[in-house]
Amino acid sequence: MEPFLKVTAILVKQPLGDFFICKIKAEDLLKITFSSEFRIKEEENDHIEFVGNQRKIKTPKSKSIGIYIDSIESAFPNSIILAANFDEEGREINDDGLKWEIQKVSDDVFDIIIPTHQKVTSIIDGQHRLDGFRYINNMDRLNTELVCSVYFGLPISYQAYLFANINGTQTPVTKNMTYNLYGFNLQKEKKESWSPEKLSVFITRTLNFTKNSIFYKRIKISPTIDNELLNPTHNWFVSTATMVEGIVALFSKNPKRDQDYLAAKELQFRDRYLLKNILDSSPLRSFYLSGDDIVIEKCIENFFNTVDRLIFSEQGNDSFIFKNIGFKALLNVLNKDLTNQLKNKEIDITENYYTALLQKIKGIDFADDYFRIASYVGKSRIENVILFGLGLISIDQVKNESDRNSIYRILNIN
Repeated sequence: MEPFLKVTAILVKQPLGDFFICKIKAEDLLKITFSSEFRIKEEENDHIEFVGNQRKIKTPKSKSIGIYIDSIESAFPNSIILAANFDEEGREINDDGLKWEIQKVSDDVFDIIIPTHQKVTSIIDGQHRLDGFRYINNMDRLNTELVCSVYFGLPISYQAYLFANINGTQTPVTKNMTYNLYGFNLQKEKKESWSPEKLSVFITRTLNFTKNSIFYKRIKISPTIDNELLNPTHNWFVSTATMVEGIVALFSKNPKRDQDYLAAKELQFRDRYLLKNILDSSPLRSFYLSGDDIVIEKCIENFFNTVDRLIFSEQGNDSFIFKNIGFKALLNVLNKDLTNQLKNKEIDITENYYTALLQKIKGIDFADDYFRIASYVGKSRIENVILFGLGLISIDQVKNESDRNSIYRILNIN
């Protein structure tokens, strides 16, 4: 089936992360993008929930831009900034039938495949420029080509950071909105007030900028192009979204719920310990609530140091363990092992413990063709092989018989 759109784009590399520059007609952009207003939604039980991620569109401003668009000298050289593959509640789109995809054409040239006209891309900046096309008289102007900068894998908190910085020199974003919605300026808030996602962003950034970390300068805001994550020098990279989502799951089953609960309080009264009465079985939840962030950091650090020493060091350049699916699987394995440890009311996060644990799966060839499949299935296969090898699941928990046979083969079990 033909996609709704296929556009040619140029890859641009910058310190915050990689993005793509392309051109899309205004008529098409209006169909495939959305701008979700930041607002407070009252739940039936009086729980306050924050939704949306933009300031309210000002109709007079849009109408004024519409008049300009109708003029004979209208021009929009600045790009509209987009975050692909999110719904209007800020959730990442995982449906392959809806997701925007990227296909490499040459060194820095790619095709962006937009399968449908459904709105799965958020406008980070430029909402009024685009909205102005709703108020034009000259319908031919809908054919105007607009420059777009498209980010893939850009977490909500980073979208907010980018928006706030861009608009800080234009129409200022209020501090209240920044604190309530974005909260990215972690250094301006006391640690006790951090939501699970903020702590996860902090840990991810710490891992990326600590020189003795195995992740040093290897965590990128970048599109998921699996064949781009490996090269002949083992210079692997992992996406920021993969790390943030995997880490936050260690101490929150529902980060948005926790964020909304804290954001309902005035900044000076926010304290993560206020979440203590919310039932949450995440394995490191108690450390998050008590502010023992160093325990969470050391857990992740010790686990991946051991993975690097025992697993990564054995792999070839074509190993799938170095791709995003591999890191997602490893973070899930860490989560399940910690959950399993909790059954005994104790948790061991030392490198000695992880060495004894991961010795059981030394020698697995993660370049095996069994793992060469679509991202979700590939992640599940890596995860199941590791979990079974570590004794954290039984073979009966693997539903497909052919998968069971492959697991036995890869682990050399007769």
